[in-house]
Amino acid sequence: MAWILLALRRLRDDRAPTAGLLVLVLVTAFVAALAPRVLARLADDAVQTEIAGVTASARNLVLQQHRLLPTGPDDPLAEIRTAGEALEETFPTRVRDLVTDRDVIVESGRFRLQKQTTDPAFVRLRIQEGIAEHVAYVDGVPPTAAVEYRDAVGPDSQNRIPVYEAAVSSLTAAAFGIRTGDELFLVGDPGDPQIGLSQQDVYAFARITGTYDVPDPGADWWLDDELLIHPVIRALSAEIQLLDAALLIDEHTHGPLATYMDGIHRPLRYTWRSFLDAGRITGRSVPALITAFRRLQVAYPSANLTVSDDTALRTGMRALLEGHLVRWTAAESILAVMALGPALVAAATLALIAILAARRRRATMALARSRGASPRQVLVPALAEGLIIALPAAGVAALLSVVVVPAGRLAPTLAAAAVVVGAAVGVLVATVVPIARGRVAGSQVEERDRIVLGRVASRRLVLEGLVVALAVGAAYLLASRGVRGTSSAGAIAGFDPLIAAVPALAGVAAGLVAVRVYPLPLRLVAWLARRGRGLIPVLAARRATEGGAATAVLLVLLATATVGAFAVASLDNLDRGADIASWQEVGAQYRIAQPAGSLPATFDPASLPGVEAAAGAFQAIAPAGRSGPQVLYQAVEAASLARVLAGTPADPAFPAGFTTPGDGPVPAIVSRSLAESPRGVADGEEFEMSIEGYTLRYRVVEVRDVFPGMPLDRQWVVVPREWFRAQAPAARILPVVAFARAPAGAAPAMREAVAAVSPSIGVTGQAEVAAAVRSSPITNAVRSGILVAALVTAAYAALGIAAALALAGLARAVEVAHLRTLGLTGRQAFALVFAEHGPTTVAAFVAGGALGAGLFLLLRPALGLADLVGSPVTVPLVLEPAPLLLILGVMVAVVTVGLSLGAMLQRRVAPTAAIRGRFE
Repeated sequence: MAWILLALRRLRDDRAPTAGLLVLVLVTAFVAALAPRVLARLADDAVQTEIAGVTASARNLVLQQHRLLPTGPDDPLAEIRTAGEALEETFPTRVRDLVTDRDVIVESGRFRLQKQTTDPAFVRLRIQEGIAEHVAYVDGVPPTAAVEYRDAVGPDSQNRIPVYEAAVSSLTAAAFGIRTGDELFLVGDPGDPQIGLSQQDVYAFARITGTYDVPDPGADWWLDDELLIHPVIRALSAEIQLLDAALLIDEHTHGPLATYMDGIHRPLRYTWRSFLDAGRITGRSVPALITAFRRLQVAYPSANLTVSDDTALRTGMRALLEGHLVRWTAAESILAVMALGPALVAAATLALIAILAARRRRATMALARSRGASPRQVLVPALAEGLIIALPAAGVAALLSVVVVPAGRLAPTLAAAAVVVGAAVGVLVATVVPIARGRVAGSQVEERDRIVLGRVASRRLVLEGLVVALAVGAAYLLASRGVRGTSSAGAIAGFDPLIAAVPALAGVAAGLVAVRVYPLPLRLVAWLARRGRGLIPVLAARRATEGGAATAVLLVLLATATVGAFAVASLDNLDRGADIASWQEVGAQYRIAQPAGSLPATFDPASLPGVEAAAGAFQAIAPAGRSGPQVLYQAVEAASLARVLAGTPADPAFPAGFTTPGDGPVPAIVSRSLAESPRGVADGEEFEMSIEGYTLRYRVVEVRDVFPGMPLDRQWVVVPREWFRAQAPAARILPVVAFARAPAGAAPAMREAVAAVSPSIGVTGQAEVAAAVRSSPITNAVRSGILVAALVTAAYAALGIAAALALAGLARAVEVAHLRTLGLTGRQAFALVFAEHGPTTVAAFVAGGALGAGLFLLLRPALGLADLVGSPVTVPLVLEPAPLLLILGVMVAVVTVGLSLGAMLQRRVAPTAAIRGRFE
């Protein structure tokens, strides 16, 4: 016990080193404990922001049934709500816990409007709960529950045909030529499942009592359902377009409506809408929620009502969560790769500071061992010192991390802090292990800090070779299978820490190799320096060739430069990858498309404001060949598209003759997945396709991985529309989508002009898509993580180098003292230290930069960057000079701080004390 008390007393005597180690452990433990909590917060924010950014219909839930429900005596929708609550009880608990609000919709079958319109017009009678808060009447009044009846209606003279009061949106009224007070004659559409073929027609009347506007048509409450807002185009083919809308009736009309439908044996459509709260979803709950939504879709597999007793489920949550999980797993993998770099540098820094703090105690322990102390009496005090320093600091750090970031679990936080405690205590104990084993005498403690590179133990060479082999093996594994392992079932199982540590391991391995190779050119420099007359070059070259601090500095700087170059390459790839992926997704600077069906025949995209060039494209689904797979067929105006995309990253670079019609098979560009499919068509092969009733012969002239605007997840065929029109002049293949070239600021004016033609036509801008990818929460998390990792690496590198130079300053105190007695000035002492480590800094920057860039090129396919930007397109590696100069500047600043501290420590040594040997 006396030995332990004596060791603890030394903590009081060595206040400055002890305090420095305590602060370092506190900061390191805080950073380590904070990391999993910050990652958890980023995961929560990412999934919530991503879900909040999609369409309302995708992030909520809708159930539908075709049936007839009774009407309550007081509340006409009470029984309907009860039925919806019964359905909700079948939801998995995790899904049910997300529901914050709900409402119901009742719809009749589809009726054709017996009124002259531009295209055939159809309407449904709809009851929508809570709609009064979302519409504003501009003419007339809301409908009431009053229902009249007509007799002798239609050719078959049916009786008791209801006349419902109804309201209509002002946009629908304008499109259909309807005014307040009009009475509309409605005939059931036999093509609608709720009406169906029957022996007699289904009739109804609607008396318009008022028209309304929708102040906020984009509100989540609508769930992207536009039937009550404006007409929606329903396309049966490229030539046939129908207009659908809805007429609003009072909820108390449900009784008469259900009674009439029951009399003609027809159902109503009941829709139960469940609004989900994305704020209740956390990153940790995503896998369980995916399982829950999968179970829900097993219970309700259909999205469309096919049989009268079916229940249809409509939600995009499962796909959203699965897509998010893929992207977030990729982000975690990249962040893990980046985080382990500063972790290793921090561990090295902690070790150097601990060695520096334990330096005087090592000498004392060695003296005690030589006077009869047992190994236990040497090790136990060192262990006690380490625990007293590290445990309180780690406890405070864990508590601070919980206060700063409440999100996340406590277990990873405590585990991270415990790792720091273990590392600190392990290093402190390791400093006295050789003394406890009796292998180092007191007089040898100082001498062990000077390591001459020419005499290296074989055991050390074997260990260094093992590290190099481990780094090479990890790099190979990462390049072959990625940072994410897979389970036996093929599911993502997370990342492998060993493989994720590749960049840092490679930096350490390269540093070990550099330590062995670096002295070779330095010996030549030393030989040249000895031929000169200056003292500083000779001493600097000799110090560098002997190792010591130069070894630690080289290792730390090389790892720093490697992590920095890897970070720069990753950030550049994310930025330019988003731009290239957006060109691939949109297909041009602007994409103009109808949600369903072709663009209006009178619509000319070239006439839109700001448009410099435009090209239309017809699309259809058809088999490739007589028995080939179903593919997405696109007939594009090739010559126009070439002008639209000329000079852009999406330039199609059509094969020769592709844009000029001729005789023979129509040239076709096909996807690689189609060419490699067992039933697909290979390069150079001829095949037939039947499009809009015209069967033409095609020949594959090129196979590509991607084509601008074509989806990446399906097989496709792209042909020139000019060839198709030349061989089938009578065919009406109207454009389904149009691609336009226009300035970035033209989007608002284009959308306004398009909305005047048809509100349902959408305009997608390439710059907007790229900006959305760059600003997505996951991309921001990755970008922030990379930047923080680089900054933390630089900070710990500065501390590590300062510690290494401090150790070197103490180890060379006698030499400096002797030189100062011989006239060495303070300026020369500074010059000596800078001359020793200047070449090391430059060499580490060059080697680390090349290594980091090379590693990124090798490991890029496995990092999951394609999942982040949403496209597997290849992004060429470009290292801009500015980021590289920034890395060099940071390294120079880091070394300057360390060198200044080392030089100051050397200057503070009194020559007389050093010459006397600094006896304790």
